[in-house]
Amino acid sequence: MLNAMLLLALRRVVAGCLIHLRPEDDELSGLVAQLYDTWSAKRPRFRSCYICDDGNGGHDIHNLEEHNESDDGTGGHDIHDLQEHNESDDGTGGHDIHDLQEHNESDDGTGGHDIHDLQEHNESDDGAGGHDIHDLQEHNESDDGTRGHDIHDLEEHNESDDCTGGHDIHDLEEHNESDDGTRGHGIHDLEEHNESDDGTGGHDIHDLEEHNESDDGTGGHDIHDLEEHNESDDGTRGHDIHDLEEHNESDDGTRGHDIHDLEEHNESDDGTGGHDIHDLEEHNESDDGTGGHDIHDLEEHNESDDGTRGHGIHDLEEHNESDDGTGGHDIHDLEEHNESDDGTGGHDIHDLEEHNESDDGTGGHDIHDLEEHNESDDGTGGHDIHDLEEHNESDDGTGGHDIHDLEEHNESDDGTGGHDIHDLEEHNESDDGTGGHDIHDLEEHNESDDGTGGHDIHDLEEHNESDDGTGGHDIHDLEEHNESDDGTGGHDIHDLEEHNESDDGTGGHDIHDLEEHNESDDGTGGHDIHDLEEHNESDDGTGGHDIHDLEEHNESDDGTGGHDIHDLEEHNESDDGTGGHDIHDLEEHNESDDGTGGHDIHDLEEHNESDDGTGGHDIHDLEEHNESDDGTGGHDIHDLEEHNESDDGTGGHDIHDLEEHNESDDGTGGHDIHDLEEHNERNHLPQLKRGKSEMKYHHVSHTDLCFSLSQTAGCRTARSSSRRGGCPCCVEDGAVDNSLITGGCDMNTTDVQNRQRWTLC
Repeated sequence: MLNAMLLLALRRVVAGCLIHLRPEDDELSGLVAQLYDTWSAKRPRFRSCYICDDGNGGHDIHNLEEHNESDDGTGGHDIHDLQEHNESDDGTGGHDIHDLQEHNESDDGTGGHDIHDLQEHNESDDGAGGHDIHDLQEHNESDDGTRGHDIHDLEEHNESDDCTGGHDIHDLEEHNESDDGTRGHGIHDLEEHNESDDGTGGHDIHDLEEHNESDDGTGGHDIHDLEEHNESDDGTRGHDIHDLEEHNESDDGTRGHDIHDLEEHNESDDGTGGHDIHDLEEHNESDDGTGGHDIHDLEEHNESDDGTRGHGIHDLEEHNESDDGTGGHDIHDLEEHNESDDGTGGHDIHDLEEHNESDDGTGGHDIHDLEEHNESDDGTGGHDIHDLEEHNESDDGTGGHDIHDLEEHNESDDGTGGHDIHDLEEHNESDDGTGGHDIHDLEEHNESDDGTGGHDIHDLEEHNESDDGTGGHDIHDLEEHNESDDGTGGHDIHDLEEHNESDDGTGGHDIHDLEEHNESDDGTGGHDIHDLEEHNESDDGTGGHDIHDLEEHNESDDGTGGHDIHDLEEHNESDDGTGGHDIHDLEEHNESDDGTGGHDIHDLEEHNESDDGTGGHDIHDLEEHNESDDGTGGHDIHDLEEHNESDDGTGGHDIHDLEEHNESDDGTGGHDIHDLEEHNERNHLPQLKRGKSEMKYHHVSHTDLCFSLSQTAGCRTARSSSRRGGCPCCVEDGAVDNSLITGGCDMNTTDVQNRQRWTLC
């Protein structure tokens, strides 16, 4: 017994030594390996080797012409190449794939990933994740068992909500938002805005020239006008003041704020949710509580869902959708509307000429037409309906849905989630399980993710993305792309020429600029990559929000939900007792959150942001970027010519600049840095070190002790196939070279001497 215990202790010591050896520790590694050889002389000798992945690290593989990547169990990875991207993720990490021509990405079990490329996006989802597919020419997406999907087209906007969240519908001229039972609702029309909320929510009144909003007993209020913005909050809220020329904002004790202007994009997150802001040419999507997906393509949309989710398919000319056993689906087309509902969800159908709606047992629905507004509220929530000139939104007992299109509106909701379909001139948004909203305008696409993650894929030519079980991702191309997801919330700020995203203490960050691609992932979260002009999206641990309009960006989230109101000229939103408010105008951007949320203030030429004790913030301005972080969060600052980023204690951040990419990783996550001309990556975890050393460790068969050792040249033993995307390995009669690896691993060669990364387990 004692001998067995000593052997076990020795194995652990040797394993620890080998795992933590640095590339320059060749002599020490030789001694340790000799010790291992002495100990293992009486052990069985294995003729097969396996690539060992570590348990919590992440890796990036970046090459100019090709990228292939496998992720370990908890880390995240990014693959970015000029011509091709392919990536697989491990169980918990997140990854982004961004390339000039193509992007492909798969997510791991808990992380999130974004796929953004100029020309192509491809994505597959695992069992628990959600996905969005947006491409100019083609979109195809399959979902796993628990997710739902939306399809959003070139000119349209779609969004799906989770079980408890609400939805916003934003059209070219309208603003609308609905919340669930604890939420509030706003109705914004071109000329008139009136909204009634449920028992606990508040109301917004938004008009072309005037904005006024009152909240419920615990909420606050926003006042937004064309030339003036002023807002007062209640005892637990904060306030934002946004004007055409001036921006000033104060937050409550626990939140921070972002400033986003005419040319920029900003998002603020409350304590539990986050927000994205998407601009003229962007696309964003939100997911429900467990995930969601959108599929948007110009010419074709096809989507299949798994057993528990619903999906929407939205295309310019055609819509087709199949639903799973419990989910619901939306079908929205330019000329036709059809909707089916499942047993527990609710649906809205809105069309220019016709309205028809069926509701399930627990939800409610509204039908709103061109010249009329009607709203029904279910037992726990309320709904608004907004059309071309109106605002509409519906919420069922457990969720809500909005359908807004230029010509039609249709939406179906499944038992646990819902979806919105927004078309040519409209914008729609879905919230996650706890709340959140997206606002999408004329040329934009927006999506928000649920508590655990979500995904958006939008590109000029093609977008496809797959997510893992818990993470989410956004992909946004033509003009902007950005998304941040942290464990509990985060914020992104994106400007016309800049890309920035900040995450809180547990999340990661992405920074993407005009010519660059960068993404960082922390140990638990994932991030998106923002391309050509801008990218922005943030997701928090439980919910997120996107705001997209023609000239504006605004969104607010409350502790459990929130609402967005976006109009061409105005923006105003009020939330229920626990939520906050946003004020958005043509020239202004402002958002306030509830007691636990944050706020953003964005002006044309100036950005200023302060952070509270627990949150993080980004500040992005047209010419200047300055950011301060709080004690636990991290932030990114991205500008046209410069990128700087600091990481918090647990999160990671990426810094991406025009011609340069540098990335640092936090303690638990990994990061990718991709630039057009240069790729450099630093990962301070032992799992993978590029250049001098590449090392992975993972518990595999036969033993819990896994060594990262190099192979001797001329090994005669048959090589085994790789595991988890690693390189093959071989051992000659149990003898191994005692030196660490000194070169890379060529996956394409059959020459044993060129394969310099092997492991013995």
